[in-house]
Amino acid sequence: MVNVGIVGCGRISDLHAKAYLTHPDAVIGAICDPNPEILSVRGDAWGVPTNRRFADVDEMLAVDEIDMVDVL
Repeated sequence: MVNVGIVGCGRISDLHAKAYLTHPDAVIGAICDPNPEILSVRGDAWGVPTNRRFADVDEMLAVDEIDMVDVL
């Protein structure tokens, strides 16, 4: 299983997230965006735990479980 971190949760992120959410070997393990409202909406829609929603990219990158990062 590949744990994906998504940086930037604007409009295009929905297309990327759909691919990860339907892939049998991927999970969205963390997201990062400076806008707290976007973090809440996208995190809820994609099933990302609240403790894996970050405003600071360095904090997200410090999560050992993240295997890859999709920068949008």
